[in-house]
Amino acid sequence: MHIVIATYQDTGRYLSVVPDENEMLLNLFQQHGHQVELQVWDNPLVDWKAYDVVIVKSTWDYFIGKIEQFYSWLDYLESNNIPCLNKPDLIRWNADKHYLLDIAWNGLNIVPTYIIEKNEAIDFNFLFEKFETDELIIKPCISGGAMNTMRVKQTNIEEHLPTFNNWIKEQAYLVQPLKKEIITEGEWSFVYFNGKFSHQLLKVAQEGDFRIQHFFGGKITTPQNNETLIKASQEYIDRYAKDALYARVDGVWSNGQFKLMELELIEPYLFFFTNDLSLNNYYQAFESLTKNLEK
Repeated sequence: MHIVIATYQDTGRYLSVVPDENEMLLNLFQQHGHQVELQVWDNPLVDWKAYDVVIVKSTWDYFIGKIEQFYSWLDYLESNNIPCLNKPDLIRWNADKHYLLDIAWNGLNIVPTYIIEKNEAIDFNFLFEKFETDELIIKPCISGGAMNTMRVKQTNIEEHLPTFNNWIKEQAYLVQPLKKEIITEGEWSFVYFNGKFSHQLLKVAQEGDFRIQHFFGGKITTPQNNETLIKASQEYIDRYAKDALYARVDGVWSNGQFKLMELELIEPYLFFFTNDLSLNNYYQAFESLTKNLEK
């Protein structure tokens, strides 16, 4: 097959010590006899029709002033019947964190979430009372990599209000209580390929921070598989991502329940390096999903 892996124009935004998964996938597909290329998703010179399948892997700038262009790109792939993994409709839904309310509406646990729509006023005191917390996390509904993420305490509302009032002019934001488990235990991630569990990990923020991303100094650990948590994470996959090439379920264990932080179906880092079987699991999923495509 002629495969293209869609990425972004790297500007050094996500400096990290973890392995480059684009290179890992290029090697993987070449080892299995496929022709594979890496292309920037918004490069107007790319002929996407020339490929048998597009794999969306690391389009890590779609949320930085490019969301409408990203949606148009997905529309183009869809309207021209270009096979895409994950599917454009799934990516489109997952690009905006309003999807968390859909998940809650369907009866699955999420970290309590409140949406402030674009240009709406915010009442921090109302939200502290609503969530019965003394710290809030605020982040854009269309974002990634902890962009414009704010940690607000009851004691520093006035300090953050001017910045937030500028941000809300651009797009909607979600507000969640800071789950103390993020700091004391970490955030769990469960990686699935074609609806099947592959591997799990625990991401722990560096001391004094709440951001668990590895490019902010977060530590990645691989505890023994927790069957209770795996079973809980599978519920989100079965409902929303059974035929997704890749999916990552991020959340916390809180008060005896798994609470979803994010369901990553666009371009998550998949932590292949933490599990010896992960690349093989990924390839088996790819083969299963593309077996009926014309060669």
